[in-house]
Amino acid sequence: MKFTTRRARAYHCGAMSRRLRRDHVAAMPEGAPAQAHRMLRELFDQSAVATAVYLEDELVGIYGITGLIASGKGFVWAAFSESCARHPLTFVRQAKAELAKMLETRYEIETTIIKGDVMSMRLASRLGFEWKGVIPYGNGAKLLVYSLMRNRDNGRQASRH
Repeated sequence: MKFTTRRARAYHCGAMSRRLRRDHVAAMPEGAPAQAHRMLRELFDQSAVATAVYLEDELVGIYGITGLIASGKGFVWAAFSESCARHPLTFVRQAKAELAKMLETRYEIETTIIKGDVMSMRLASRLGFEWKGVIPYGNGAKLLVYSLMRNRDNGRQASRH
């Protein structure tokens, strides 16, 4: 199985909001699942580039990066379906390649994960992200902040210490 990517369009936000992984939805604070489409659309609108991920012509994910290139920092966001989660090795391989491209123009990428979304925390770790802190997120929930930094000596990605 191979993932293919295409430039994301606004309608992908609505489609993905209805296909989110059950674990991700369960970890959201009360009322947030109903707002998933709005949240994805806001992130999409803020992104310089957003990408839709397909697996055999089925939309299985959407991701993008926000932040000015001139600042050197970016915020990566993503939403994936159960279908995507069933192919973790292929997904991790492709995600690492995409992150390497993002790190060509940025020295640091941050992301947030809803506390309780264990699969996303494991994925972040496998991709080289390291835990950076916790911030509050609606209705008493918490977001875990993760960071990935480029190694300036060799241009490869390296975890933040």
